[in-house]
Amino acid sequence: MTNRKRNTAGITICASSTVLKAAMSAPGESVRVDASDLGELFGDSGEVALYLAPEWSNPDAIVGYVQWGKPGHKREEPAIAAGVWEEGSFVVAGEASGLTVAGPSGNSAEAWSATPA
Repeated sequence: MTNRKRNTAGITICASSTVLKAAMSAPGESVRVDASDLGELFGDSGEVALYLAPEWSNPDAIVGYVQWGKPGHKREEPAIAAGVWEEGSFVVAGEASGLTVAGPSGNSAEAWSATPA
């Protein structure tokens, strides 16, 4: 979700109040996280953020972000400061069961598509 070079020895995934610590694969590889591991992921609106350290307001710690339904979630500001999300951008998810990002950078709503339920 970002082209910034980082030590990715571990990553923390945050979705609303759920925090999941996961090992990171080699650079360029993908990691799939089952949405059920993140609790209640979908609804009218929400957000998911990826962190290299559990420093939720630190722009240097956040490496990926997506929000849906509406802008203004609590992790949007550090995501904007980090350059991994565009201010006010959100994915229109409707009745989606998931979100998919196209390409290596998902820093705006236009890079994401909703998966039909």
